[in-house]
Amino acid sequence: MPIDIKWLDDLETIFCYKVIFPWSLDDVYNALNQGDVAAEQGNVPVAIVFDVKEAGMIPRSFMTVMRELREHRNPDIQLRVFVGPNRIIRLVYDLANRAFPDLLEGMVIKETIQEAYDYIVENSTGDIGKLTADD
Repeated sequence: MPIDIKWLDDLETIFCYKVIFPWSLDDVYNALNQGDVAAEQGNVPVAIVFDVKEAGMIPRSFMTVMRELREHRNPDIQLRVFVGPNRIIRLVYDLANRAFPDLLEGMVIKETIQEAYDYIVENSTGDIGKLTADD
């Protein structure tokens, strides 16, 4: 599966979308829907991590997904972290940040899962479980 979804901690407070090349816009939509299902079951995360270290190239027309990302953005989740974006993803991030600043509000970039976890622990007001996912 091009976008793997898992919990990063033992208390299931940090949700992770791991993007693996090749991936498509349909993969993004499916992953977002799976995240919605988890939230409907009462598992609303404190933070979300987007692990894009292995994402490679972005699909054509990726900017068309911005509307969908806005609709799926949960305002209760204040901490969101991009992990390991390459130059292309950083460029898209910068463009999206200028065009849709509300979409990326509260989003930070870190290089590793450990750095993302440490950031979440330092900035979260709730309890965070122990990191169970490997980097």
